[in-house]
Amino acid sequence: MEIILSRAKNNPTQTTKSANISSRIAGKALLVASFTLALFTSSLLMFSIQPMFTKMVLPVLGGSPGVWSVAMVFFQGTLMIGYLYADWINRHLSQRTGAILHIAVLATALATLPLHLPDGWSEAPGTGTAFWLIGLFTLATGLPFFALAANGPLLQAWFAKSGHARAADPYFLYGASNLGSFCGLLLYPFVLEPMLNLSEQTRGWSLAFALMSALIAWIALARRNVPAAANAATTKETADEVAPLTWRACLGYAVHAGVPSGLLVAVTAQLSTDVAAAPLLWVLPLALFLLTFTLTFARKQFIPHKLMLALQPWMIAATILASAMGGVLGLPASVALILGCYFICSMVSHGELYRERPHAAHLTKFYLWMSAGGVLGGIFCALIAPVIFTSVLEYPILLLAALLCRPEFARLKLGTWLPESLALAAIALLFITAANTNLIPSSFVESFGCQLMIVALTIGIATAARDSGRLIGLTAATLILSTSLHTGDQHIQRARSFFGVHKIIDSKDGVRRLFHGTTLHGGQRIDPATSNPAPGHPEIAGYYYLGGGYDQGVNMVRAHNGGIVADIAVVGLGTGAMACQARPGETWRFFEIDPEVIRIATDPALFSYLHECAPKAEIVQGDARLTLRKDSHLYDAIVLDAFSSDAIPAHLLTREAMTEYLTKLKPNGMLVISVTNRHMDLKGVVASTAASLGLSMAVVQVKPS
Repeated sequence: MEIILSRAKNNPTQTTKSANISSRIAGKALLVASFTLALFTSSLLMFSIQPMFTKMVLPVLGGSPGVWSVAMVFFQGTLMIGYLYADWINRHLSQRTGAILHIAVLATALATLPLHLPDGWSEAPGTGTAFWLIGLFTLATGLPFFALAANGPLLQAWFAKSGHARAADPYFLYGASNLGSFCGLLLYPFVLEPMLNLSEQTRGWSLAFALMSALIAWIALARRNVPAAANAATTKETADEVAPLTWRACLGYAVHAGVPSGLLVAVTAQLSTDVAAAPLLWVLPLALFLLTFTLTFARKQFIPHKLMLALQPWMIAATILASAMGGVLGLPASVALILGCYFICSMVSHGELYRERPHAAHLTKFYLWMSAGGVLGGIFCALIAPVIFTSVLEYPILLLAALLCRPEFARLKLGTWLPESLALAAIALLFITAANTNLIPSSFVESFGCQLMIVALTIGIATAARDSGRLIGLTAATLILSTSLHTGDQHIQRARSFFGVHKIIDSKDGVRRLFHGTTLHGGQRIDPATSNPAPGHPEIAGYYYLGGGYDQGVNMVRAHNGGIVADIAVVGLGTGAMACQARPGETWRFFEIDPEVIRIATDPALFSYLHECAPKAEIVQGDARLTLRKDSHLYDAIVLDAFSSDAIPAHLLTREAMTEYLTKLKPNGMLVISVTNRHMDLKGVVASTAASLGLSMAVVQVKPS
C-alpha cells in the first residue's frame, strides 16, 4: 500500500466556491432539461389528442374528411387563444402571479378529464355541421387543449427571463416543442391506436397530463431559485427597450404561417377524400408540417434554406403538371409528389419565419401573430372555401400564395412584378373564355396541343425562379388553364357540401354522370333532345346494372328468403340507381348522410331512378351507423354502399359496426357490402371481420357494363 503526501493545504473558501459553481452549473443544466422535457411532453399530448378525439367523433359524422378539416381549424383557433393568454400573462403579470394562474388553469383542465363525448352531442344536425362540430370540440377538449397551447410560448418566455446563458435566443426550445408534436402524431397511428382502445387511450392521456402539470409546477418553483446571469440581453432589456415590432413585420409573420396552415387543410382533405378518412392519412401532412418547424427552428440548419427556395418552383410545376395529366403517375407517386411539394413550400415559409424572428422580448407576440395566421389559413380552407367555391380552388390558390412567401417579394415593390404577372394571367383567362365558348376549336382543346401548352408553361415556371413577375404570372396562367379548361364534356352542376365536392357531367357518349371528388358514383342516359334523363323506366348505367354485383347480391338474399325480401336497408344513396332493383312488394329504405346527395338523387331533372322506380322510398338522413341504431325495423338485407369519393368510411367496416348491423337483421338476414376501391383491397378486411363474428362470406366480382 502506498501513501502519497501532498504539500497543498486544504482551502475551505476555494472548496466552497467550487462547490457553489458546480451546483449552479448543475442547477442550470437541470433547468434546461426540465424546460425541454415539459415542452416536449406538452406538445406530444397536444398533437396526440387531435387524432384521438377526432377518431372518437368520426362515427357521429360518417367518417367525412371534413371532420378533420374542421378539427384542425378548432385546434388552430384554440392555439391562438392560448398564445394570446400567454402573451397577456407575459406582459401584464409578475412571474409569480403568472405562474400561480397558469398552474390553476392546468389543475382545472385536469379536473375535466378523461376526454369523452358530452351528453346530448351524439348526433349531428342536418345543417350547420361545421359550427356544431366546433361546439362539440370546445366542450369536450377546449380547456385541456387551451392549457397545453399556452405552455409553449409561456415556458419559453419563462426561460428567456431565467438568466441562463442561452436565454437570449430561446427559440431552440420551439424545436423541442415541435419534435414532441411530431412524435405525438406518429405515436398515435403506429402505437396507441393499434394497441389500445379509446377508453385506455383517454385514461393514459389523462395520466400523462397530470405528470406534465406537476413538472411545470416544479419549474415555476425552481426557476425562482436560479441566480440571474450577467446577461444584459435577458436581464436588462425589456419589450420597451427593444425596437418595437412593426405592423409590416407582424403581418409578415401571419402570412408566412397562414399559407402552410391553409395548405395543410387542403392537402389533407384531398388525400383523405380519395383514399380513406383515417387518422394515418390525416397525420402524414401534419407530421410534415411540424417537421418543417423542427428543422427550420433548429440551431443548426440541416437543410439549407437556399436549397428549398431553388426547389420550390420545380416542385410546384411538377405538381400542377401531374394534376393536369389526370393522375398518370398512379396513387403512390401522386401522394409522394403532393406531400413533397407541401413539405418544400412549408420549409420556405417557415424558414422565412425563423429568419425574420424578433428579439426574445417579443417572443410571445411573435407566436401570437404566427398562430393568427395559422387560424386564418385554416378558416379559409375549412369554412370559407366550401361556401364560396364549388370545386377545390383553395389548393391552387395557396400554391400561388406559397410563391409569394419567397423573400424577394418582401423586398420588391408591386410595380416591379405585378404588371407582368397580371398580363400572363389575363392571357390565360382569355384563352379559357375562348375555349369554353367554342371560339377555339374543341379539337385543339381535346388534343395533345393543349396538354403540350401546359407542359411548356410548367417548364417556364421551373426556370423562372429569378424573375419574380414571370414566376407568378406563369404559375397563375398554368393554374387557370389546368383547373378551368373543359374537354368536351358539359358540366351541368357543381355542388359542395361538408362531405365533399359533387360534379354532374354530361359526357359525349350521352350519359350523365355523378362524381364525388374524383370518383364516379353512378350515371344515367339522357335524352339529347331535352337534355333530361331519358323517359320511361331508366336503363341503369355503371356497376348497378341488372346482373351486376349488387343485383347478384340482392338476388342471393331473395333466394335465401323464398324469392322476395320484405325489407332492405341501403347505406348510401348516390344517384338512386339501386332503387330500380326493387321488386313489387319490397320496401327499400335508403340511409344517406349528405343532404346534397339527397337533393341530387331526388331531382328527376337530374336523375330519375328514384322518381321512376321507387317514388315512395324512404330516405333517412344521417350517419347510417347512428340512424340504424335508432331504427326500430329489422331487415332481410343491409346493403353497404357508402363512399366519400373513393374511400369507404372506415368506421362502417369495424367489428363493432358489423355487430350492430347484425342486431338489425332478421334471423336469415344478409349483409351485402361493396368493397370496390381503386387504392385498397378491402376483401381481406371484411373477411377477417366476418370470420371473427362467425359469419360465412361469398365474393361476387364482375365488370361494369
